[in-house]
Amino acid sequence: MFKFCPKCGGFLNKSKEPWLCLKCGFKFFQNSKPTVGAIIQNSLGRVLLAKRAVRNAPAFGKWDIPGGFLGNGEDPIAGLKRETKEEIGAEIQIQKILGIYVDKYTFEGETNYTFNVVYVCVLLAEPKTSENFPSWYGLAEMIFLGMTWLLKTLSYSSMITFQNNKKFCQFFSKTGFSY
Repeated sequence: MFKFCPKCGGFLNKSKEPWLCLKCGFKFFQNSKPTVGAIIQNSLGRVLLAKRAVRNAPAFGKWDIPGGFLGNGEDPIAGLKRETKEEIGAEIQIQKILGIYVDKYTFEGETNYTFNVVYVCVLLAEPKTSENFPSWYGLAEMIFLGMTWLLKTLSYSSMITFQNNKKFCQFFSKTGFSY
């Protein structure tokens, strides 16, 4: 989050949106960061969760769905395919959009809002564990959970990365999806 104007270095008045530089008059909009996520279902209808294992990254040791931040100008579908390839070493087929959610993401003391587009997907190949796939994401474990266990796991907020994981998994359990 900026403390000074990114254009001239002047003081930003943050009393209301957009923030206003008192030196040059630049208007700074603090927008939500776009992300994508995958609810990946296997042939038994179970959903993939992965445990985050990078020690200095947010939500270390917590369960998450595959996904992440989009690059500047990156297409959401291309971004989701890139993220799942990076994180679980497998190709996916996107079936539909599950929903769009806003959440908070805190890293190194800075909190930003995220704009999360979540898709329902199926795997085109088995995911690779951290032992045979040296992902930068550093997944410690991956597990497919049936809907009952998924919702039970997500009910313990200390076990999940972000609160929206609970929201969209609950929505998914009600709307369902099968191929």
